[in-house]
Amino acid sequence: MGRPLNKKYFEQIYVTGVTRVSSGTAYDIGNTITFSGAGWITPLILTVTGNVEPGNNAITSQTITQVGVRNAASPSNPVSGVTGLGSGADTNGVNATFNLTWAGAITMTAFLTGGSAGTVNILNQVSSRRYKVTDGTRTGVVNLVSTLADAAGEGSIAVVDSAGGEYFATKITARRVKLTRAGGSGHLYATGSSAPWKLISPVGAYVQIANGNN
Repeated sequence: MGRPLNKKYFEQIYVTGVTRVSSGTAYDIGNTITFSGAGWITPLILTVTGNVEPGNNAITSQTITQVGVRNAASPSNPVSGVTGLGSGADTNGVNATFNLTWAGAITMTAFLTGGSAGTVNILNQVSSRRYKVTDGTRTGVVNLVSTLADAAGEGSIAVVDSAGGEYFATKITARRVKLTRAGGSGHLYATGSSAPWKLISPVGAYVQIANGNN
């Protein structure tokens, strides 16, 4: 079926960007700021790379040194973390807050026998066109279709290109997705074409597969 999808695309969300909201005070260059606790599989760790010095040592720049991963819903922005020493002189830094952006679990609409069409959780990829899913009550295997799923055994995954053209995915491998045109206009791809994909906003030739944090 081609290279299968990593299971993280079904179960987890991960940080794709950090924007500083409040710069706080008393941070040293080299301090770490860690976001962890309930829902975090891998803590997000930032490192302070710039501050106001001399002055109040407010943060002027930071970098992601460990990408955060969660197996639960993303926390409400803005968020704050715990200051760590890192390569700084102390841990007095306080009150910095950040907005986080996310990508993660692929969103599918599916119709399981005995139920109706609705959002499901993907449990695993059976093949490039078939997925084992659950709606919380029922579990079964569905096939990707080129329209919105409306019959038992069908599943649909939405895709959008960088020009706003909308599609349904009919086959997904680790690097490419086969497309059928849906709504929108200015499509970059014809029905039956394949394109490289990402979960973050589409740019250039890349398309975006619908996910839990679109």
